[in-house]
Amino acid sequence: MKKLLLVTALVLMDSQAYAQTTPLFRMDCGTNGSRWPECGFDVSDTHATKYYRRTRIPAGSPSGSDAVQFDFTPTTERNLDFGYGWGLTSGAHLAPVTQGAVRYIRYRLKINAPVNWHTASDSRWASKIVILGNTCEHGNHQPTRVIQMLRGPGDSVWNRAQLDFSQNIDTGGPSAAGPYEPLPVGRWLDIQLKIASSSTPSASDGRLSVYIDNNNEAKPTMRSSRGFVLRTSGWSPSTCDGSHLIFGGSAREVTAGANLSFQVADFEYDDEFDLRWDIGR
Repeated sequence: MKKLLLVTALVLMDSQAYAQTTPLFRMDCGTNGSRWPECGFDVSDTHATKYYRRTRIPAGSPSGSDAVQFDFTPTTERNLDFGYGWGLTSGAHLAPVTQGAVRYIRYRLKINAPVNWHTASDSRWASKIVILGNTCEHGNHQPTRVIQMLRGPGDSVWNRAQLDFSQNIDTGGPSAAGPYEPLPVGRWLDIQLKIASSSTPSASDGRLSVYIDNNNEAKPTMRSSRGFVLRTSGWSPSTCDGSHLIFGGSAREVTAGANLSFQVADFEYDDEFDLRWDIGR
């Protein structure tokens, strides 16, 4: 009986601790798609829809929520650079962030087969799938913007995909975390990003970490190679005019014969690590 009571108490404590993780923002397409296509965001990018098709997949996420599928449309146009997802531009969820604070971004991603991410105007297809502090990489705010890239791994390599994460476009520099490749095809990935700003606006102790199917905050899947300056003033429209958070933006076109399709779900922005984000399969 004592053992049963102890187990019950531990389960209760664990569930209570988990319940306290309340995101600052959570993607939600609503009952029967009632909030589609914005899904709780302020902006749903539609100006370039001839280059992609967006489809709601009811209860398509492993969590049971709706998923969203993107199928990119081959075109003869070249050197395109367009948004395809959503933007978060205002509200309490984008309140000013104290220097030295940490923010987390989470989402789920599934790459659909076959993978043929062919583009004729660049060496590889690429998309800034997550951007925090967009439009604010200037003046006293910089360095402030962080970007996760979803793309092909190299020149003329069309059949594999990778993820990396860095301050602005510092791929390969001290802030870079990754790349992680090749991404599995046909399987959901539980992705959590940790964005630790530097302790002061000039200290070189900021860090970026990436967790892929990984609930251990102490052991990230990828981490920036060393500390760097990362300011928080660009993360809020209250401190940097025009600042916004993007999920799905700045993509390249695909050309004839290409097949580029993936699903996303469950985007969250938070000030806490989610110890249960990887829900297993």
